[in-house]
Amino acid sequence: MFAVAQKDWVYIYDNQGIELHCVKKLNKVSRMEFLPYHFLLANCSDEGYLSWLDVSIGKMAGQYNTGLGRLSVLTHNPWNATLCLGHAKGVVSFWSPTVREPLAKMLCHKAPVLAVHVEPTGVYMATSASNREVKIWDVRKLEGPVQEYKLITAANNLAFSQRKMLALGMGNVVEVYRDCCATAAKRAYLRHRFVTQIGNLEFLPVRGRPGCGHGSGVSPVCWSPARVSQTSTPWKRIHSSPSRRGERQKSSHC
Repeated sequence: MFAVAQKDWVYIYDNQGIELHCVKKLNKVSRMEFLPYHFLLANCSDEGYLSWLDVSIGKMAGQYNTGLGRLSVLTHNPWNATLCLGHAKGVVSFWSPTVREPLAKMLCHKAPVLAVHVEPTGVYMATSASNREVKIWDVRKLEGPVQEYKLITAANNLAFSQRKMLALGMGNVVEVYRDCCATAAKRAYLRHRFVTQIGNLEFLPVRGRPGCGHGSGVSPVCWSPARVSQTSTPWKRIHSSPSRRGERQKSSHC
């Protein structure tokens, strides 16, 4: 199933494109995030509401008015499933469905926040602002910035890979930086230009290649993939050979 936020409400469709549900409690949604380990569909709206929908039972797990104006920058921390909101005053706030007030707030920029993303292990958080700044933070201690970068144009999209590679979407250009969290990256590892504007950016799991949604469709950036170790992914069984799987099955029966 997949959810689509349309003009007024959120609609849920199956894999054949048949409408299953219309969630009228979620209106004027601007951004959505799915929490896979909690079966929660988190979203923020133009009216400043932050909501969590339990997709297993179809009920709201929490819905609060943040009082922080229009919300359009949303991501979640994969390590602890907290939501991260970026605001026009340069503040990033952290939220949980069981607490009405934000868990913490960080003043990250002196300009409006355009994008926020947390890497898969929950150690580093990247933020970008309209003043062309990109900063890396230690989200465990809420300290930093660990690294600061100044771009040619503002980055509207950020995405971390499983190997802590950071992809930036700037207009119709994608730049990928390697080893940019613990140490300062001097230049981009990869730069790719599309014909149309980039709307969304995300790394493909396991393969380690960024996929970009733009005005002409969806395209992966083809390059030498940053392969991850088998122990760092939950799909390590698919990498093992048939003989190894047979040995594990025999040992389990014994």
